[in-house]
Amino acid sequence: MSTPTKKAIVVGAGPVGCLSALSLANKGWNVIIWEGRPDPKSPEAEKETIRSVNLAISARGISALHAIEPEISDELLSLALPMKGRMIWDFENKQESQLYDPHHGSAINSISRQIISQTLLDKVSAHPSITVVFNRKIAKIDWARRRLFQEGERGAWVEDGGEEGWDLLVGADGNWSKVRSEIMRVQPSSYSQHQIQHIWIELRLPPGPPNNATGEDSTFSISPEHLHIWPRHEFMLIALPNKDKSFTMTLYAPIQSIVPLNSRAKARAFFRKHFGTRTLENPVDILSMMGEDQVLDDFENARRGGLTTIRVDPVGYQDGSAVLVGDAGHSMVPFYGQGLNAGLEDIRVLDLVFQSHGITGQAGTEADVKQCLKEYSVGRKADLDAILELAMNNYEEMRSHVLTPLHHIRRKLDYVLTTLFPSPPPTAASLSALSRSSGEPFPTRTVNRWTTLYSMVTFRPDVPYAEALRREMFQRKVLGRWIKAVVVGTGAGVFWAVWAGLNLGKKLKLRGHRGRFV
Repeated sequence: MSTPTKKAIVVGAGPVGCLSALSLANKGWNVIIWEGRPDPKSPEAEKETIRSVNLAISARGISALHAIEPEISDELLSLALPMKGRMIWDFENKQESQLYDPHHGSAINSISRQIISQTLLDKVSAHPSITVVFNRKIAKIDWARRRLFQEGERGAWVEDGGEEGWDLLVGADGNWSKVRSEIMRVQPSSYSQHQIQHIWIELRLPPGPPNNATGEDSTFSISPEHLHIWPRHEFMLIALPNKDKSFTMTLYAPIQSIVPLNSRAKARAFFRKHFGTRTLENPVDILSMMGEDQVLDDFENARRGGLTTIRVDPVGYQDGSAVLVGDAGHSMVPFYGQGLNAGLEDIRVLDLVFQSHGITGQAGTEADVKQCLKEYSVGRKADLDAILELAMNNYEEMRSHVLTPLHHIRRKLDYVLTTLFPSPPPTAASLSALSRSSGEPFPTRTVNRWTTLYSMVTFRPDVPYAEALRREMFQRKVLGRWIKAVVVGTGAGVFWAVWAGLNLGKKLKLRGHRGRFV
């Protein structure tokens, strides 16, 4: 007698939901994806307001894609633009390149949200074991019977023919997850939501003029190999390159700084003051490159979004029938560029947990699945707590600390110490092969050599986020002791010099007096 194939319902057809569906389908599950929005290729979707802020996909996200569907990672990298470092624009319009990884040349990759979402959606739509259903929103969940009910017209519950059962429910439905709220309705959970008093506003830098020498129709106005930052202490403007030679610009600022800009004249004065500075040395400013009137039009009409951190524990339902992944289980501010990467990594880790317990569409009991989800929830918590903390802390670094002398000193010290005690990162392909053979999602549980925090978080998918944070705290203590020793040593040297000088002065003075009276 054959074993019935398990059924999974994934709620949310974003990148994390799609990768989750592929992970399960590749293990023999039948998968249905519920997506509340219309098919992005349909005329109906044109009416939807789509957030188009660029995403930065790095080694963690790439290794997760490679572990589940290797060809997807290759395809997305071919559609992305590598950024090898930050370009810092100071108040006088001077530029400073700060490489992310001077030793190995690692880069993060700029890619549009629409490209990565559509690429993954096309992949799941073509999979024989996956069905995607659009315009399907959850009205309620009957946990006892494992039934989902969809919304009907005007939000009414549809019960006749509008319910579906499952063996595993995956909540990948974003910040305001309905699956999460339904779990919390019936199960005690630790939940926190913190919305900082800052917002983001999307702007745009158009492609530059044609290059007659090369015959190109357009050019990049600024370096496409950098993530550009205009840090202004309380707020910042950033720019990520696009394939069409334009840049997606995002202004992050306190609400209290934006609300007073309630007229075109006030907005113009704000942008001229902070982004329109010209000097003889740097005569072209970013405001003139963007086009002042276009910036003001975008500022008035562009969508504005909030910045929220959400934590929930556990990230699963108590009977082992549901799990939260991506923003549904951990929403973070975007300042470390790890929101997407952490969400995709969720799927890689969960996939390996299932693999280690032999869970497939035909193998494994309900008790086995329950144990897997408990193991995933407990094991993932420290890493998610760490990256949420790091993401929030990095906002202050990007908008302010990058301008300080202390930041430059730390970068130089990191460079020297990384040169003396190197810890080269593995390739995504080798990590994928190692993880699948060992069942260990993070082969490097402890970092023993000097590695920058940014490298551990961004370029070391073999290192857990929690270990990256622990190691950084250790390295800070080491540097703190060294600096203290230098300061104390310098102070002692100065004290000794002053003391010796005073004594010498006394002796000379005494000798002088003796000379007069002899």
